[in-house]
Amino acid sequence: MKLRNNPVLHALVRKEWIVLRRDPFGLGVLFLMPALFILVMSLALQDVMDRRRTDIREVLWLDQDGSYFAAELLDRVSGQSPLQFRRIEGEAGLQQLGTGYAVASVLIPPGLTQRLDPDAEGPLLTLAFDPVLDTPSRARLTAEIQGNLLGLKAEYLAEDLLGLPQAEAELMRKALRPEGVALDIRGLPRQQDHPAALPDATQQSVPAWIVFAMFFVIMPLSTSVIGERGTGTLQRLAMINATPATLLLAKVPLYLGITLLQATLMLAIGMWLVPLLGGAPLHLNSPLWALLPITLATGFAAIGVALLIATVARSAVQATTIGGAANLLMAAVSGIMVPRAVMPDSLQLIGSVSPMAWAVDGYWDIILRQSPPSASYPECAALLILGSVCMGLASRWLKMENE
Repeated sequence: MKLRNNPVLHALVRKEWIVLRRDPFGLGVLFLMPALFILVMSLALQDVMDRRRTDIREVLWLDQDGSYFAAELLDRVSGQSPLQFRRIEGEAGLQQLGTGYAVASVLIPPGLTQRLDPDAEGPLLTLAFDPVLDTPSRARLTAEIQGNLLGLKAEYLAEDLLGLPQAEAELMRKALRPEGVALDIRGLPRQQDHPAALPDATQQSVPAWIVFAMFFVIMPLSTSVIGERGTGTLQRLAMINATPATLLLAKVPLYLGITLLQATLMLAIGMWLVPLLGGAPLHLNSPLWALLPITLATGFAAIGVALLIATVARSAVQATTIGGAANLLMAAVSGIMVPRAVMPDSLQLIGSVSPMAWAVDGYWDIILRQSPPSASYPECAALLILGSVCMGLASRWLKMENE
């Protein structure tokens, strides 16, 4: 089937837009329902989710230098930061970096005092973050370490240059610029089972209700499919050689565009409206386009499932009832209502086979775990396969009806 220069397909796509405009209620629900859920749940779950996350924010501190400055740095930083610091030692300590449940680690190699000298080159220490630590916490810890290193460097230079000529004092001022306390900042290996990978209330609500809203595309799609069947439109289109596959494919572009608009609006609510109401803002550590693959794949899967239900059902009421019940059941076990990490193991296993769970995991790969878009490709592939299989079955069902 040729998609380009196909007048029948183009006409059918235009027809879908006309039909959708006549159902403003169904269209409005697709946007209003998830928006309200995001606002309510982001605020209602904030205290509960935050309490689960505060006890697991630990920083490993490995001091291989043993100098006064290294010990003083730990005292000052730990007194300012809300994170918990745990000292580790020796080769065993080196092996703990990047393991366990720490969200960050600090490694001070030997020779810190020498590296405080303005003529020394290279980073003063190595700071590594687990992907689950949010950007504001990273920035705050980095700033606390840099600020205290500046203070220690000032003390070191003041003692070393006391009573020296003006030229030496100028050297000291140059050494105390922020770029004079360079850090080696790295990422720790990603840990799928890290307790700190639990989302906050907004990270939980936004992707979850985006996915939930996409799968409720069954409402306007069932109206379209059932209406075409009831008025004989499908039979008349079949007489002009419009195949069932063409009929179904014509519905994809418009409704895929709707799912993109849903995701964009919900992300905007999480980033800007939720914090205005006192909730935690949604921080995207990747550009917005990084969420495009998982959004398109989720939208395609939702459309495929909706088309299969709409073609098998005999009425719009039946389609929306079956679709709504199936969506609620999937949402209950997929991490939509609450994170799967806090569910019993048996429910987690059941939820792992749900397409909603695949979609939420794909969003969390980027939003929560701060991974590149490629990390969500396995979930994208599973969702695209599901959508294709459902559309194939729906096409076969329509073909059998028209024979």
